Amino acid sequence: MSEKDLEALLQRLKANREKVPAELLRTKYAAPYGRLKSQINQALKEEAVRVPDGLRPVGPLPSWFPEEIAGVFARTLDGAGTLSRLRRAVYRHYDAAEAMAIARETNTAFLAALAGYVEECACLVLDLREPDELKIYNYYLGMYWNEDAGTWRRPGEGEAVPDGGRLWEEKRKWR
Repeated sequence: MSEKDLEALLQRLKANREKVPAELLRTKYAAPYGRLKSQINQALKEEAVRVPDGLRPVGPLPSWFPEEIAGVFARTLDGAGTLSRLRRAVYRHYDAAEAMAIARETNTAFLAALAGYVEECACLVLDLREPDELKIYNYYLGMYWNEDAGTWRRPGEGEAVPDGGRLWEEKRKWR
């Protein structure tokens, strides 16, 4: 959603709060008022958690993945008092530019934390068919590191793919 679209939603929120008693917003108009607040929250959430393709996992996600990434995002939010700043921008100032700036700032912090998390998910893999060659595998990305190209690559046909869930559980024991 664009900043202009968010501005329109915030102006509607402001008008509702100024013209309609709070009790009516909570009772008679609870559903449309809730939808309006949800649209605002969704727009800011999309901006805050936007992830570039290079940091998106490939293939089926392990069962532990959503919890781990939610934890990374929650630590990002907790660290800077972000939620209270966003609430102030939205519900007191009705300022789309301020709210989007906070969401973008949150996204920058989230991506830095996510990059650190992705680095933690790298491990060395020894393929017994090629015992002289250690490979770097990232179980978050589900990819091997291609040293020659300097990029991550999908596993080749028949190439071993470590169990990321098991690796992560082992790593948790050592934390």
